Amino acid sequence: MTAEANTLNARLAAAEAVPSQLLSYAALFLLLSLLTFWSFLQTGFCTTDDMLCAMGTYRDAYDGAKAQGRLHIMSLHGFTAIGSHRLGEALGGHTMVNALALLSVVTNAVLLGHLLCLVSRSFHFGFLASCVWVATVQDSWSFFPLVGAPILYSLPFSFFLLALAFQEHFLRTNKAHLAWLSAFLYFLSLQYSEMFICLFPVFPLLLARHGGAAFKLKNLLVSLLPVALFSAAYLGFRLGFPSAYEGNTFTGTFAASTILSTLSSYVLPSVPTWQFFVRSPFGSGHSFSDLSTLCGGNCTITLLLKSIAGINPAVIVKGLALSALAVHATRRIARTPPAGTAPLFLFALFLMVLPNVPFALNGKYQAWASWLSGYTGTYYSTFGAAVLWALLLCFTARLPGMLSIPLIFLTTFIVTTVTGLHNETMAQTRRHEGLRWELMDEWMRTPEFQAVEKGAVVYAPSLFKKLNNFALVPDNYWDLYVQTKSGKHIRITPRASEFLDLAGRKPANTCYYLKYSADSTHPHALFLFAPVPRVRTVNDSENSICVLGDEANLLLHRLGSHSVLLFQDEAGNRAIELPSSPSNGSLKYRLKSKCIRLNSVLAVNDSDALRFQSVHVSYGRGFPCVEENGSNRWAWSAGDGQDSELRLANLTNIPIEAELSFELVDWGGYGLVVTVQAGDARRQFLPPPQGSSLPVVLPVRIPPEGLTTRFHTEPGATAQTSHSASPPVKFGLFNPVVRQRAHPSVP
Repeated sequence: MTAEANTLNARLAAAEAVPSQLLSYAALFLLLSLLTFWSFLQTGFCTTDDMLCAMGTYRDAYDGAKAQGRLHIMSLHGFTAIGSHRLGEALGGHTMVNALALLSVVTNAVLLGHLLCLVSRSFHFGFLASCVWVATVQDSWSFFPLVGAPILYSLPFSFFLLALAFQEHFLRTNKAHLAWLSAFLYFLSLQYSEMFICLFPVFPLLLARHGGAAFKLKNLLVSLLPVALFSAAYLGFRLGFPSAYEGNTFTGTFAASTILSTLSSYVLPSVPTWQFFVRSPFGSGHSFSDLSTLCGGNCTITLLLKSIAGINPAVIVKGLALSALAVHATRRIARTPPAGTAPLFLFALFLMVLPNVPFALNGKYQAWASWLSGYTGTYYSTFGAAVLWALLLCFTARLPGMLSIPLIFLTTFIVTTVTGLHNETMAQTRRHEGLRWELMDEWMRTPEFQAVEKGAVVYAPSLFKKLNNFALVPDNYWDLYVQTKSGKHIRITPRASEFLDLAGRKPANTCYYLKYSADSTHPHALFLFAPVPRVRTVNDSENSICVLGDEANLLLHRLGSHSVLLFQDEAGNRAIELPSSPSNGSLKYRLKSKCIRLNSVLAVNDSDALRFQSVHVSYGRGFPCVEENGSNRWAWSAGDGQDSELRLANLTNIPIEAELSFELVDWGGYGLVVTVQAGDARRQFLPPPQGSSLPVVLPVRIPPEGLTTRFHTEPGATAQTSHSASPPVKFGLFNPVVRQRAHPSVP
C-alpha cells in the first residue's frame, strides 16, 4: 500500500510539474521571438509587394490573378494581403501591420514544433527545432520572411502544417473526419500558391510509417484529392484564359547544370549564416567576395570584427539562450531519441528543395538566380534548414559529454550571433528606407498639405528612387497612398515630361515640387515641399528640368546639430547654407530677391562635406539599375550596345580639379576590356576575375557645364562563352567618389 501511495504521489507530482515546465518553455520561446523580431516592428513599408498590397483593391488582385493565368479563386491571395493591411492600419498603423505579420510568422514556427512533436514523439525535439528556426532565420530583401507582406506566405504554410498535423492525428486515432479536415486545409493552402503542389510528397512520407498497403493507398488518395481537383480546375482555367505571363510557364533551360545551380541559389540562402557570409549587406552592400581585394583577402573577418564592436546586446542574449537550450534539449533527447530519424531527415530536405523546383524549371527565375539571394520558396526552405540543424545537434549529443556539450554550445552561439548581426543590419536599412513613409505621413498633417487643392500635380522624382536594393515604387503608388490616407486625390509623378504637360494645363497655384533627401548612413531625413511658379529645361544629369521657386517648406527628421541645408540659386551657385535644428520640426524659408533651384536643396550631415557636394555624381544611360546600401553605391551595366555613362555635375561656376575613384568588377566572369574616357583622357582596364575588384583613380577636370565619363566594354581574349542566358558583356561599378586632387598640377 505504501509503494502504491508513493507511485501515486510521484505521478501527481509529475503531473503538477508539467504545466510549470511548459510555462517555462513558452516563456523561453517568447523571449527568443521578441529578441529576433522586435527590431522589425518599426521598419515601415519597405518592399514592392508590401506596398502594392497595402494600397491595392480586391479588384486589382482579381485582375492580377487573371493576367498571370491563375484561378479566379487565387484572388484570395490578394484579399488576405489587403485585409491584413487594412486591419493593421485600423489598429495603429505600420507598427501593427508588422505586428500582425510577425505573429503569423511566429505561428508557423509553433505549428512546425507541434508537428515535429507528433511525428518524432519527442516534445524536446519539436521545441528545439521551432526555437532554432526563430533564433536563426535570416531576413533577406529577396524572400522577406520578416516584413513585406509575409502573411501571403505564412498563412498558407500554417494551413499546410495543420493539414499534416491532422493527418498525423488521424493516423493515430483512425477518425475519418480528421483525414477530410486535413484534405480541406491542404486545399486551402493551394488557393494561395500552386507551390504547395510540390510539397505533396510530404503526405505519403508521413503516411508510410503507418498501416498496411491498402490503408496507405486509401488515405493517400484522400490527400491527393485536393491536388487533383485544383489541377483539373487550373488546367481548365488556363485553356479558357490563356496567359503570356513568363513566370508561370516552363520555358527555361532544362540542362541539369542550370537546374541544379538555380536550385542551389534559392535553397542555400535558407541555411543559417549563409546570407551573412555570402550575400550579406553587412557593412558593405554587396557580397564579401566582391570586396576581397579591399580587405587584403580577409574581408569577411574584417567586417565581422567591425560589426561585433557595435553589437546589440539582444543578439548576445539570444545566442546564449538558444545555446543553453540546445545543450539542455539534446541531453534530454539523447536519453529518448526521436522516432523515425530518417523520415525527419527527408522531411527537412523536402521542405528545403521542393518549394523551389518550379523556379528551377522556369527561364525567368533561372536568370534571376544569378543575382537574387533566395526567393519566395526560400521562406519555406528555412524551416527545413532548422529541422536539419536540430537533427545535427541531436547527433552531436551522442558524442562523449566532455566533447558534445562545448561543441553544441559554441556552434549554436556562433550561428545564432552571426545571424543576429545580419538581421540587425537588415532592420537598420529597412528603418532608414521607412523614413519616406514616416515623413509622408507627417507631411499630410501639415497646413501646407491641407491647403493643396484636389487635382493638383506634384513633381517628386526622389520619392520613387530605389534604395538599398528594395522599395521600387510604381508610378501611381503615392497617388493611392495619399488618397487612402487623406481622401485627397492629387497626382504625384516622377516624370518631368508628365509634370510639364500637366503644369501647362493647370493654374499656377496647383503645381508643386516635393523632394525627399536622406543621409545614407544616419536616420536623418528632409522633406521639401514648395509651390512651383516657374520651370525651365536644363541639361542636368539627374533632372531634365529645373524647378524654381522663392520659398521652401521643410519638414526635418532627426537632423543633427552639424547638419547643413544647402540652397542654390537659378544659376547653380550657392544661395544660402543654413544650420538645421537638432530636433524634428517644420521650417519655412523664403529668400527675397533670390530664386531657389528647388531640385538642389540638400541635407548634408557634416558641414565639412559641403566642399564635396560641389560635384554631384550620377549614373546615365547604360546603367539600368542603381543600388545603395549604407555608405556604398553601385550599379551594373549589361553592355546593351551603347556606351555606359557616369555623369559629374559641377555645382559651381568655376572648373574643379579632382580625382574620380571607383571599383571596377567583371560581373559574371566574361573576361572584359573596359575603355574609360573622361574628357580628353582615355584609358583601358582589364577587370580581375569574378569575385574581386579593380580600384581605379582617374584625374579629371570638371568644367562648369559638367563632365561625362564614358565606359565602352567588349569581351576580351579570355571571354567565357558558356553564359548563353546572360548578356555577352556585363560589368559593375562600385562607389564612384570625387575627391579633391592631391596634386592639382598633375594633368
